[in-house]
Amino acid sequence: MNIFVLDQCPIKSARMHCDKHVIKMILETAQMLSTAHHVLNSPLADELYAKTHENHPCSVWVRKSVRNYEWAFVLFAELSKIYREATGKTHKTWNTLGLLLAIPPKNIPSKPRTPFAIAMPSNLSRRNHPIESYRNYYCKEKARIAKFTYNPKPSWFNDEYVLPIKRRGGYKPTGRLALLNSKGVKSVPTI
Repeated sequence: MNIFVLDQCPIKSARMHCDKHVIKMILETAQMLSTAHHVLNSPLADELYAKTHENHPCSVWVRKSVRNYEWAFVLFAELSKIYREATGKTHKTWNTLGLLLAIPPKNIPSKPRTPFAIAMPSNLSRRNHPIESYRNYYCKEKARIAKFTYNPKPSWFNDEYVLPIKRRGGYKPTGRLALLNSKGVKSVPTI
């Protein structure tokens, strides 16, 4: 559960997601939007996904203000559009809930967007710098799964920091971290 805030603009942010997250974050964002309806006693709640991860920082952020909710909805809509453009199919979550989730809960506070939640290990985040934090998190923690065929690879994305993938029998270095000699892996520098 997360919201990868890769840009202030939700459309630009969606256009920076790797393929795996384009697919996965459609569902997760719909779950957070649905949870906002449940927590705020919306009449639409029974038609949406069940409440989940109610106290997760990103779920709390979505329901703190109508502007937060709208930002998350635009991200959800744009990720769904990217998925449709890339695959020729409509994501089931968008098909089922897209129109319903466009309506914010009636009891949501009507105030400006609040600072984005940062949900990641503290060693990768910078307080009050969510975009920089999420980009750093993407480069250091998500690079090994990051494939960009649905979207162009963002200019800030640096796969130099690809972390090793845990395999049976230990870690297998990936990307530029693998320093190879003629017999295989020589060493993996620490970050």
